[in-house]
Amino acid sequence: MRATAHSRRGWILLALTGVLALLSYVGLSIRHRRTLAPPEGVKNLEQFAAVMPPPLYLNVGEAREKEYLVWSAPMASTIYLPSGPPGYAFDHTGALVDWSADQGDDLGFRERWPTEPEHQLSLDEALKRFRIR
Repeated sequence: MRATAHSRRGWILLALTGVLALLSYVGLSIRHRRTLAPPEGVKNLEQFAAVMPPPLYLNVGEAREKEYLVWSAPMASTIYLPSGPPGYAFDHTGALVDWSADQGDDLGFRERWPTEPEHQLSLDEALKRFRIR
């Protein structure tokens, strides 16, 4: 009888530890996603470039018959395991139109914007090409 009570406590402790680990991971993932969100008040490519670290790469392509730019940011070191870099989409005027914390897992983002590194630009070229005219 005593071994059964001890065994039951062990399973309960193990289950509680698992739940706590899962909740911690979810909380850290949410926090990580918030840190990748575009900074408050940043609405265009020029503002974005002024406050963000340099891009991993910049892709240009067409979507819905207009030209768009996707800024792929370096992946931060974290316990969150992204399958792709964060991405920020800008329209032909340089306006920020969308973003994703993880391009690899965000199929919708990849379908909407030019994320394949086929047509890359330098940051200087992008700032000249994608601005309000």
